[in-house]
Amino acid sequence: MINGDYEYNNPFNIVEEIRSELKNRGVEIKKTQYNKSTFGSWIIKFSMVGSEYQFIWDGKNSWLILNVRVIKRGQEEWDDLEIFKHNQTVRTKKAEIERERQIIKNMFVALDKLKQD
Repeated sequence: MINGDYEYNNPFNIVEEIRSELKNRGVEIKKTQYNKSTFGSWIIKFSMVGSEYQFIWDGKNSWLILNVRVIKRGQEEWDDLEIFKHNQTVRTKKAEIERERQIIKNMFVALDKLKQD
């Protein structure tokens, strides 16, 4: 997971690391966006069990949010399903690795809940 070119909390790296586990859960990645200039915020859009979802990492507040795409009055909207709040202070490489592991764990918790519904 960690090598000389590794970038902390980069969604492209995260998706590659857990791709086989996502596939086993029936997740199909549709789009991944990363904006380092907005506190490292990112979005991973995916489909699962016939619906469209997105994980959003709010880099400023250190929140992981799971949204579901819904159509309300003919307009696309994203409703929050889960919000995981993380400690904002990450000052060491070890703390970065631990936070990223926690983010991935939270992603799997949320995905497993979707499969149960």
